[in-house]
Amino acid sequence: MIDLQQWLEKIGLSQYADLLAKNDVDWETLPELSEQDLEKLGVSLGHRKKLIRAISEAFSTSLPATKPLDETQAPTVAVNDKAERRHPISAFQQRMRMMPNVR
Repeated sequence: MIDLQQWLEKIGLSQYADLLAKNDVDWETLPELSEQDLEKLGVSLGHRKKLIRAISEAFSTSLPATKPLDETQAPTVAVNDKAERRHPISAFQQRMRMMPNVR
């Protein structure tokens, strides 16, 4: 497990280590933080942007890579045969039907 304080030092934002610790933010809850959460904690705009980008980068590379499914593993989709079937109407035709007749 990565130490949050060391990671903050690595990205140049070690001043937020105590703030995050006081608010019970650890490495596990870090990816759930939003920009609004950081704003509520008093993090400046530039540092919020930098933190969100660094969090995104840190957790996108730490996730296990998934391989594409082959045809035998493809999920099946249930089709509702009772669904209403209509011909598509263009946006223009739909708007014309909604407008009152003007002569």
